[in-house]
Amino acid sequence: MKTVGDRLRDPTWRRYGSYAFDWILCIVLIAVFLYLDSVNPFHREFSVQNPAIMYSYRPTDSVPAWALIVISVAVPVVLILLIGLGIRRSPYDVHNGVLGLLVSVLLTTMITQVIKVTVGKHRPDFLARCIPMLNGVQLTHDEPLSLWTVDVCTQTDKSVLQEGMRSFPSGHASSALLIAISRIRDYRHSGVDVTWGSITGIIFAVFAYFQYYPSLAKATSHVPHPPRDFSQLVKDTEGHVHEAGHIEQFTGIERNEEFVDESRVSPLPVTANGVGIGDGKGREDPLQRV
Repeated sequence: MKTVGDRLRDPTWRRYGSYAFDWILCIVLIAVFLYLDSVNPFHREFSVQNPAIMYSYRPTDSVPAWALIVISVAVPVVLILLIGLGIRRSPYDVHNGVLGLLVSVLLTTMITQVIKVTVGKHRPDFLARCIPMLNGVQLTHDEPLSLWTVDVCTQTDKSVLQEGMRSFPSGHASSALLIAISRIRDYRHSGVDVTWGSITGIIFAVFAYFQYYPSLAKATSHVPHPPRDFSQLVKDTEGHVHEAGHIEQFTGIERNEEFVDESRVSPLPVTANGVGIGDGKGREDPLQRV
């Protein structure tokens, strides 16, 4: 049985263990989101004559929550698994792809939730949710120079009422464009909510991508960043790391002729005397392709 010390020295354990903080962060973000989901949003004053919040209330969404999870999480995970294991044959690539997706989704969701409960913007169907009444009479006009509060709402389902004050920004819009369109059609959000929700999603998607993969402009954009335990990287006799070759070899990405012919830097061939073939210094030209 391996001791703790053995595990810490194990290259595979150290490779994935270097991302422990990232996985802990994902757990913390889930916990924060669940907590914020139970927090009452800020109660803004409103006008019963405001046409922007006079739309009818639909109990069901065109795109339900389970479909949102499938579109934004399940489908991308399946694609990552198919490409990472079926084509690239790299568990490390799959790990970084899934982790990047989770960080992106969870950061977006948490930040969106924080803004929602802080701003408390009314949904387009707020008045239909609120059912404002005063002394048993439905409110249809405002009093001079004053606005109403949630005290005049007679909605018995508190969750329906509280959700009516979580309009900005749109959490659904931060996941997919078609879902964003459905939120406007269902009178759940205004165009401004959807626009800023989409911008939030894009920002955190790009941020999460660069945590685990290099720029798409680089020739090695398909190769994940090396583990944060940099002692694992292979170095030459002068202590240099050839990112173009060693990172691919280290991360386990290998050719799969059956699916696609991906160009790779060949391994460092070594002669009997221990001298590498390449540039005469025991190193292969990192630009040499197989």
